[in-house]
Amino acid sequence: QVASEINDYLDELERANIHEIALPRDPYDSTYMIAKEEVAFEHVEEGFEVGQVHRVLQRGFIDVETGAVLRKATIEIIVAPVEQEEAPVTEHDAEQ
Repeated sequence: QVASEINDYLDELERANIHEIALPRDPYDSTYMIAKEEVAFEHVEEGFEVGQVHRVLQRGFIDVETGAVLRKATIEIIVAPVEQEEAPVTEHDAEQ
């Protein structure tokens, strides 16, 4: 029932030309979003790309008529995997 009430509320906002911004798989845009958390690419399900929204932590809204951002969306963004650094070559390794 809570999901139904939320959807009703979002429908009312749409009718008032206030649209939700930032959905999963949307490209990150700092104009409309705040990247509060990061998740490495290798830890997300298939179909996502680096730089996309993975999860919406707090919904954001924009007034379509004026273009005013009423609230930026707080999101979790997908970041590139951290590359493992190779161990430095020691003198002992170089001699072999």
